[in-house]
Amino acid sequence: YPGIVKMSSGFYSLPTISGLVWINPDHIPDPTLNSDILIEEVIADNEHLDPEKPLVFDRHISRLTINLSIVYWGDQKNIHIRYRLPGLDKDWNILNAPYSITYSNLPGGSHILEIQVVNQLQINHLVKKDIFIDVPLRFYQEWWFYVLCVIAFIGIVVLYSNYKHKRIKRLNMQLENQIRERTNELILKNQKIGDSLQLLEKKQEVLDLSISIKDKVMSIFSHNIVGPLKFITVLTDRMTKDATVVDEKNIKAIDTTSKSLLLHSVDLATWVKTQDEQYRIQKELISLNDFVPLKMQLFRPMAEARDIKLEVRMQENIELYSDKQLLNIVFYNIVDNAIKHTSNGSITIEAVKSRHDVKIIFTDTGSGMAESQVNRINDYASNPSMKRFNNENGTGIGWFIINDCLSLLKASYTVESSSNTGTRIVLSFPL
Repeated sequence: YPGIVKMSSGFYSLPTISGLVWINPDHIPDPTLNSDILIEEVIADNEHLDPEKPLVFDRHISRLTINLSIVYWGDQKNIHIRYRLPGLDKDWNILNAPYSITYSNLPGGSHILEIQVVNQLQINHLVKKDIFIDVPLRFYQEWWFYVLCVIAFIGIVVLYSNYKHKRIKRLNMQLENQIRERTNELILKNQKIGDSLQLLEKKQEVLDLSISIKDKVMSIFSHNIVGPLKFITVLTDRMTKDATVVDEKNIKAIDTTSKSLLLHSVDLATWVKTQDEQYRIQKELISLNDFVPLKMQLFRPMAEARDIKLEVRMQENIELYSDKQLLNIVFYNIVDNAIKHTSNGSITIEAVKSRHDVKIIFTDTGSGMAESQVNRINDYASNPSMKRFNNENGTGIGWFIINDCLSLLKASYTVESSSNTGTRIVLSFPL
């Protein structure tokens, strides 16, 4: 059992039969690989092959195993073995003992298996070995298979195109025959009724226009003229009771009412003209402080006969840019309706101006209207395209006229009323 002495110089002194041996471990180089990579065994589908020959196969290989070894006398931790098969492996694979490489179902073609042994203490010292592997191509990898597939695909496309073309052509012929037969039938029918239909359409247009104008004019005059005429009849009856007494007050009332009737007839004629599409609104600057009181004077005899108090409340200097004749029609119909449905009460007219509009407000203490009637009137205001308005309690025609005129003036209105509590009407004219 020889003894070892460590010297201060870093050497170890070891006695042997031949004498002392001095060793410095720090200066001993790591042993390098002193031989090539040895292929010990090649197994293809349980068949052992010659490891010294290239691996050339004439059939498909399900499993290929390659066992190898190396001669290295140093610490095995200082080296590592890696391998890859280009085209199949993206990165290097690290191989641990026992050194065995296995691939399953190698694709057809020529391959080179690369094996490297790397000494980590000597990076530049590599031992390499390449193993050639040739596996026959499968039939679907051959060029003739791709050509056959392309030819088959083109054939299928051509056959399908021919089938679709013939089918579409056959359907088109059937459709053309049906269209031709139907067209001939329609031509014969159109030839028979064409002239008659054109003549009937022209006559119908003329008839519709005539009936429309006639209905409107008849409705207007029956609604707005009968009332004043009845009032004149009542006054004349009073005067004839005592022919010797001249009732100056009643005569003035007849005069005022007659003038009102005349002015309203002119206004109605103007409204009838508005039904013509070529009618143009004539706007002018109207002072409501003058306009409203003047109109109220025409209604005072009728109001006094029914014990109605007329009141006017106006802001100063209120002007409105509008069509005076259409405004006359609106004013007359609203006040006339209020007088007809009010007795022993009051009718108030107000006018206020804001930054955006001018509002004219009519308030009466008359009999009012039912909720259903108010809803219909407001619905009519929101839908001016309605052509008819049910006549209920004498308001249908009047509101037809009011709505029509306000639509032409780009104005709107709202109605608030209930039975036995009076009515409030707000007209809004945008500035």
